[in-house]
Amino acid sequence: MAGGLKNAEYVYVDVDHEPELAGRLIRGNSIPQLHRFQKTKEGWDSRHLVGAQDARKVAGFIEGKAAPVRLSSWQQPVGAAGR
Repeated sequence: MAGGLKNAEYVYVDVDHEPELAGRLIRGNSIPQLHRFQKTKEGWDSRHLVGAQDARKVAGFIEGKAAPVRLSSWQQPVGAAGR
C-alpha cells in the first residue's frame, strides 16, 4: 500500500485527553477504531472499522474497497469547516 495515504488526512484522537470529542466519534467500547469520512453529493459519508484487523483489511478500508459498517451520513465531520 505504498502511497495509500497520499490523498488522506490522518487524525489521532486520544480518548483520555479528549473524552468529549472521542465520545462523539467512538461507536461502542472497542479500541482501536478507524473512521473514514468521504464527501459525497449528499454530504459526508462516515464508515468505521472496529478492533484489531489485519493489514490487508485496513488497507482495503482506507482505500474504500472494504465494506465496513456504514454509520450514517454526516453533514460535516468534526474539524471540517471550510473544506
